[in-house]
Amino acid sequence: MNFKLTAVGVLTALVVIGGIFIFTKTSKQQTDSQISEPSLPVIIIGTALPSPNDLAARVIKKMGWDKEEGYILEQRNIPIEATVPAMIGGAVDIIGMTPLTALNTISPEKPIKIIANGAKVHCPFFVPGDSSAQSWQDLRGKRLGMTSNVGPSYMMARMAFKLKEGIDINKEFQVSHSPTPELIPRLVRGEVDAALGRCGEVGPARALVEAGFKTVGNMEDVLNKDGEYRELMIEAMISTKDWADANPERVDMFRRTLYKAYTYIQEHPEVFDDPDIQKAYALDSAEPAVISKIKELVPEFYTFVDWPIVVDSQYKFFEAARNEELLTDVPQKEELFYNPTESIQ
Repeated sequence: MNFKLTAVGVLTALVVIGGIFIFTKTSKQQTDSQISEPSLPVIIIGTALPSPNDLAARVIKKMGWDKEEGYILEQRNIPIEATVPAMIGGAVDIIGMTPLTALNTISPEKPIKIIANGAKVHCPFFVPGDSSAQSWQDLRGKRLGMTSNVGPSYMMARMAFKLKEGIDINKEFQVSHSPTPELIPRLVRGEVDAALGRCGEVGPARALVEAGFKTVGNMEDVLNKDGEYRELMIEAMISTKDWADANPERVDMFRRTLYKAYTYIQEHPEVFDDPDIQKAYALDSAEPAVISKIKELVPEFYTFVDWPIVVDSQYKFFEAARNEELLTDVPQKEELFYNPTESIQ
């Protein structure tokens, strides 16, 4: 069974946010011709906030590492639900999105290139603090809040449970979709019994501290229960194959600064004390305990294994998904991944 977006769904998404990308595409053309430092190439990245790749982009710009490396990074916040038309429409050069969505929706129209880590799979199941649930198995038949049907945690969960547990999550749970920012508020309001949280440190910290929730497992546990996959990406940094093939120097520069930022964040979780970061992630009025919890969680989200290991695990996962008819086509590894055998760190 292939869960590729229907043509109607894609057209609807394009119509709904078409105005946004008419503007952003025009803006992109203007930026290329009006940058203050014309000698430096511009790389436009799309990120959803909060996310590890979004924070990394902010750190790169704040530290000036892009200009030190020889390029200008322009960052645009793109809602998860808008990532597909953003890439298809050419509003960005690189975007953080789930590889599964990219393969199912973008690749048939525009072949993609996976160029770097975006976020690792580490998505907790949240329940109210007084829930009797002890594991995800206790949530069978319950109302389970998830991101949209093109969102990273939903896409990965559907694959993971099919491959590792042999179940269809839409039959085992009462899946209820919503935009990512609404996942935890809906659980607070009692509209769902549990929520599969976004893979990042901000949402889980707020859920645990402010809402008093608890976790009953993690999607990572499902994927890694037999040790088959050493590391998978819930989000990857993705470009079109044409752009990556035409701009290898820009890809290399971006990757170097991206991993430099990941390492810096992992070693300096106090980046979350920065007023600009707090404002961007709506943390400027958060309790100190929330900020402390975020800092505590940071290492779980910014410690990456090296690129060839990620590529091997991810490609093996893609092949298994194709064998289960969850993906229709998987390009050759060398075509799909940028420099798949080259160490980054």
